[in-house]
Amino acid sequence: MTKFNKTSIFIVFIVIIGTLIITNNIYNVYSSNDIDQIAEENLGMLNNKITSKEKNEIKMLLTLKTYLSESRLNQNQLEPNLLELSLSKIINDKLNNYTIKYLLNGYELEYTDDEYNLKNKTLEKLKLIVSKSDYNYLKDQIQSYESRNYESLENIQLVLEDYNLKQIDILVSYLTEGSNLELEAVFKINKNLELKYENIENITPDELSNSNLAEYKNIWKNIKHILPHYGLENFDEIYFSTDGKDNELASVAPNNEDGSRWIINIDPKDVFNEENNNYFYETIFHEYFHYMSLNSHQVVYTYDYDTENYCEEGISSKKNSYINEFYKSFWTDIIDDRNSNNDNLYFYERHKNSFVDEYASTDPSEDIAETFSYFVLEDKPTGKSVKDEKIKFFYKYKELVKLRDDLRNKINSL
Repeated sequence: MTKFNKTSIFIVFIVIIGTLIITNNIYNVYSSNDIDQIAEENLGMLNNKITSKEKNEIKMLLTLKTYLSESRLNQNQLEPNLLELSLSKIINDKLNNYTIKYLLNGYELEYTDDEYNLKNKTLEKLKLIVSKSDYNYLKDQIQSYESRNYESLENIQLVLEDYNLKQIDILVSYLTEGSNLELEAVFKINKNLELKYENIENITPDELSNSNLAEYKNIWKNIKHILPHYGLENFDEIYFSTDGKDNELASVAPNNEDGSRWIINIDPKDVFNEENNNYFYETIFHEYFHYMSLNSHQVVYTYDYDTENYCEEGISSKKNSYINEFYKSFWTDIIDDRNSNNDNLYFYERHKNSFVDEYASTDPSEDIAETFSYFVLEDKPTGKSVKDEKIKFFYKYKELVKLRDDLRNKINSL
């Protein structure tokens, strides 16, 4: 053990002892069963691997961390204090070290993200339209947005307005959220769920070729055949864009401030997958459940968070919403563990039995959407693992069981 680690542990130990004295024996706040459950949830596959001493250390740290978090939330304070942040880091470091030692045989994982090496496709097209100074300014503002300075969105929009460009909202979204996507076509979806092509000057073709038009409309025809029309009627636009073959197939996003109107994005290069015939259906069901769980009937789009229910950036879920019920059933004890693992490396390694696949472990929103696609496509599980219980979660809702039956019938009819 290095001198730095000894010093750090000593300081944290003193802080913890002082806090325990101040809080008058914090262990009395929770029953041993409560703390055992919280510890087991956080340890995951480490439960039967680590020593009793190591487990007791984790339990002690989690007891204090839980007490501080709940005390803060009871006072409606969202931001953790320095002690709470320090405890989270200590717990996370310990769990990661145990994961490396006991689950990965001493092997440390490395995180790579090729996305940041890709060019911003929309910005490169705008380079032919805007001045050199505006191009450089847009580039700076996009980097500022990636650093979570959301005021840069308005700055980007103001620059584009100077050039009288149409569909500025779409351009802004592809300059930021979809920066690695090349936009091929935009269609409006009318009340009859028919498509009308809307070109964006210098970004998409003035007119589509007959083959491209047929390809896009055929993809939309399949989506209409599979998904219920009462849901698709809340979608205003469909974008066809690509990040190359075998990457992201589809995504959805709100198209207004309250989440009552939506858009869908499809990568035509990934619709047909030779290795996995169900890939298209899996992705469409996943994205459709994002809409089902994050629309205006389920959540409120706000930065005024309700600490009683599940929240994520810009969203506060309603009490009886799908995602809030799912979160409270499966995520409350491990959310801090996940948030402490920014790259999601060791978190998934020790919680593999809790997720249908690695992508589901990203956050509660991705978890419920990914699990929904398994709920539709797979038979009802008979096991009792956490991931099995997550799939069974959807069977509580009659409307979702009916939707599952309808979706499976649609697939079988193709």
